[in-house]
Amino acid sequence: MKLEEKLSGCKEIEDETERAKCLWDVVYRAERFIDEVRKDMPRRNDLEVLASISVERCVDISREIAKGMREDDPKLIDFGYIKEKKEKLNHDLKSLEEEVKKA
Repeated sequence: MKLEEKLSGCKEIEDETERAKCLWDVVYRAERFIDEVRKDMPRRNDLEVLASISVERCVDISREIAKGMREDDPKLIDFGYIKEKKEKLNHDLKSLEEEVKKA
């Protein structure tokens, strides 16, 4: 099912809890799709590599949050994993910024 179709279906759900779970599932699926797209992007230079890695870290964080929220159980969110990805993301963003300044 396409994400647009899934989103439309979610919007029609009357029960707020079930609608929220459905919408979080759309976010989770969208993040998986973004990760697949990113894997096929050419890495022509250091800037593109760093940009792709930064996007990957953001997707990982978002997907981890969505995973718990789509189950309607935020306790399933692994905040240790998120903290690790956040620290790596901060490092990657600094490197990306330096590469952009050089470009």
